[in-house]
Amino acid sequence: MDSPVWYNGYVDPRSIRAEVVANPEDLTVLINKYYSMPSDYVPKLVMAGSSAGQYLRPEADDAWDLMRAACQKDSGEVLYLVSGYRSWSTQTYSFTHAIERRGIDKVCEKNAYQGRSEHCLGLALDMNIASDPEIRDEFAESTAGMWVNEHGYEFGFILRYPRDKGSITGYGYEAWHYRFVGVELATKLHESGQTLEEYYGKAQILPDEG
Repeated sequence: MDSPVWYNGYVDPRSIRAEVVANPEDLTVLINKYYSMPSDYVPKLVMAGSSAGQYLRPEADDAWDLMRAACQKDSGEVLYLVSGYRSWSTQTYSFTHAIERRGIDKVCEKNAYQGRSEHCLGLALDMNIASDPEIRDEFAESTAGMWVNEHGYEFGFILRYPRDKGSITGYGYEAWHYRFVGVELATKLHESGQTLEEYYGKAQILPDEG
């Protein structure tokens, strides 16, 4: 396609030629609709605890274990990893079939294109609690969700797609989706209120409405 195509304020990733990043192994790498990992990139992975056979990068998994233990101690709730690493082919299938199920408008707001999903890095976590192991917006208002929102940065996690930041990140609010970036950067973003796009000065360019 010659120019970006937008649906209700969210760009169709198929209409963008993404830049392939040179450093997909960097814990702080920016991956979104505009930045893709190489098609042959597969991170080192380990099976994550409190999940149904989900995998994460070892660094993210170590932090997940620490955060989960702290959350249980403070809140009494056990965090559960609903979705961690996804292969390129899995993400391709997910995107294509999401269009059939949800329609392109919703997919452009919520679903990542192959190679442009943080899940393919092994650094993204869709989470809830063990007693309700499904992806839900209500996670934000739950005891565990509020705890993670307040303390996640202490373990290196950021809420990747906050409320009212869709014009910057390219995605709608996702209460359950956290990204591991390491404690140092997570703390900076927590204190500044910035998204990863804002930190790198890479907010998406919206259509000229003038």
